[in-house]
Amino acid sequence: MKVAIITGTADHYCSGLDLSEHTARDAEQTMRHSRNWHQVVDRIQYGGLSVISAMFGAVIGGGLELAAATHVRIAEPSTIF
Repeated sequence: MKVAIITGTADHYCSGLDLSEHTARDAEQTMRHSRNWHQVVDRIQYGGLSVISAMFGAVIGGGLELAAATHVRIAEPSTIF
């Protein structure tokens, strides 16, 4: 059986989107960007490969969406949601 493991770097699993990126986009571009990420999350959830989240530190915003799309979630004691 093949699996993929998603984890973070430095101090956090994933603290979500850098909101400062949206200052250079109009509303339509922001919506398109968001939908593209939703397609990625859907592929993780429904793509047929088992995916594990190895979580630590912050798991918030888009990081929480990412973790929720995985099939197994393991959180070490420093994890905050």
